Amino acid sequence: MYLRKKVKIEGTQASPEGFTTNSGKLAVQETGAAYPVFSDLTHVFTVQVNGAPYQDAKINIVGTPSISAGNITFQLAVSDAGATSSDGFYYADIAIFLQAIL
Repeated sequence: MYLRKKVKIEGTQASPEGFTTNSGKLAVQETGAAYPVFSDLTHVFTVQVNGAPYQDAKINIVGTPSISAGNITFQLAVSDAGATSSDGFYYADIAIFLQAIL
């Protein structure tokens, strides 16, 4: 599993925010290390987001995550219902799970 905690989410249902490993808000993992090169030939992957520790509003994955040039790309959006965190923003923990293809 690869983890990045308390990522600020600015995408809306009408305009989801794009994320790519090794770039932008996901430039590094929680440990400060770069993400590996991902391949759908060797691993099945799942992206999970959890905004519950930070606010009442849910964070949704929009569409299907994919691999491009060895990086995982996906879009996130804040649900239309629910309150922000105490600072007025939305956050989520982003986890990427891998399972080797046998």
